[in-house]
Order: sequence, then structure tokens, then C-alpha cells
Amino acid sequence: MKRNPDLAKLNLDFTSVPNPIDALDFANWVKSSDVEMTAEIDDEWIENDNVGQTSNQYQLGPRHVELRVEPDRAIALDAESIVANVRPDGSLQFLNLRTFPHAAQSIAEIARTIVETWNLHSFEETPDQDDESEPFKSTVKLDAIAELEKWRIHPPDLVPSFLAQSDANALPGIWFFRITINPLIEDSSQFSISAQIFWRDQAFDNQQRQKAFWKRADEFIDLANEQTSEAKFADVAWSLLYAAARFAAFEHWTGFKDAESFNETKGEAIDFYLDGFRRMLVDNFDDHSDRYARENAKEK
Repeated sequence: MKRNPDLAKLNLDFTSVPNPIDALDFANWVKSSDVEMTAEIDDEWIENDNVGQTSNQYQLGPRHVELRVEPDRAIALDAESIVANVRPDGSLQFLNLRTFPHAAQSIAEIARTIVETWNLHSFEETPDQDDESEPFKSTVKLDAIAELEKWRIHPPDLVPSFLAQSDANALPGIWFFRITINPLIEDSSQFSISAQIFWRDQAFDNQQRQKAFWKRADEFIDLANEQTSEAKFADVAWSLLYAAARFAAFEHWTGFKDAESFNETKGEAIDFYLDGFRRMLVDNFDDHSDRYARENAKEK
């Protein structure tokens, strides 16, 4: 689809900012305290009481939107409206882009590009024979392109009439990405796409990062324990320390393109890692001291 040259352009580049909310300038948006309750909002999202956590909604449109959340994942479309929901803590909860109405053929072309770019899938609900109260609990993934072609040939007048989305937590910081196609109420031969990005909240991200941190640490320790069958504990510990030092230096090196910038900052980076290692080392020595104290208490 060619862009409408009469539409003002809106660039939303989430790859160049530390927090998604920083990509939005709400100076020209219309603020509302009402949550846009539509069929596209996930039931689980509502059940988890996220609706009550949403304090502000901002609306903008129409615009030609160019949106990017990863270097190879972007959207460019003419949006009739853009809606952003912001949590009370100031973080971006979700963004909803709704296209102008089009006939089924044209809207399917737009949807196909998005599905392919974002590797979306469709799905169908399957009966759970063991739970009569919730007969459709499980889902089966379907090829979204094939399902979209079926939709193009026989578009139903349901809401939504087509749905495709990413896997949950498939992208850093993003809960999931979804598109839906809906017929117009006043003209069922015309359809619009709602493209939605849902971001996880900071508490969830922190929890996930913490779980991943301990999982990686446990895997390293398991490997070190295996190596003590053939080497002394001290030798394994020094190998592990060297590997950590080597990887930390490499991590810092990846952030620079020239030796001058790297050398200017390496002293600060070394201090950062040494300070972090010292704190972790003290914590673990204290942990073993506490073990002695607990064992002595048991003996008494």
C-alpha cells in the first residue's frame, strides 16, 4: 500500500530509547483517563487487573506511522488513529494503531506484510475434555499466512474476523504483538487492522531477569562442580575467575568501535566489575559464616 502524502509522518523508534515511553512525545496527543475497552484486549490482561492499573490514555491521528522495535521488525502504515495507554508509574502499557478502512483484498495485503515481518501465527482453540466448565482452554498454532488467505476469500463479519500474534515474551521487553482485522459496523464490506504492542511492566521484567540470572549462575556452578572431579577446587575457581574476567572485558569491548573510546572507559568498567565482584564475594563469604553459626546453634 502506498502512503498518503497528505498525512503527517510519525516516527516511533523504540530501538533508540532506554524506555518505550521515551519514544513518544505527547505534546500533540489528546489525553483521556478512559481505557479503550475493545475486543482486542486480551482476557488474561483484564483478569490480571491491569485495567485498574491504567491511569492515562493518549490518542493521536491520523498519521503515517513508521514504527520500529527491533532493527529488523518495523511497521509502516497509514493510521486513522493511534492510542497509547500509560501505567501510573509512567511506563508504556500498550500501543494500538488502527488503519483506515479498506476492502478485504487491500487490507489482506497490509496484514500479510505485517505477519511476515513479525513472524506472527494464528491459532484455534481446542476442546479440553477434562474440564466442562472451560471447554476451550488450549490452543493450536496455525500458519497465519494460510489463514489470512482463507480470510481474504471469505471474510467473516465477526469481531475480530482475523487474529494473529507473536509468541508471548518473544521480544525483549514486549509481552506480545498482535494484529486483528475487524469489519466496519456501518459497512461490513470494509475492514480495518488494529496493530497492537503490549509491553511488560518493570516488575515483571525485573522478576524474569532475576530468574534468568540465578539459572545462568547455577549452570556455571554445576559445570565447575563437574570439573572438580578432575581438578582441585582452587584450580577450578581460578579458571572460572579467568573466564569471568575474559567475558567481562569482551562485553565492554563490544560497546565501542575504536581503541581510543575503549581505552578511555576501561578504567571505569574495571572498577564497576571489581566493585560488583567484591560485593558478591562478601555476600557469599557471609553466607558461609552464617552456615557455621547455624551448625553451632544446632550442636548446642
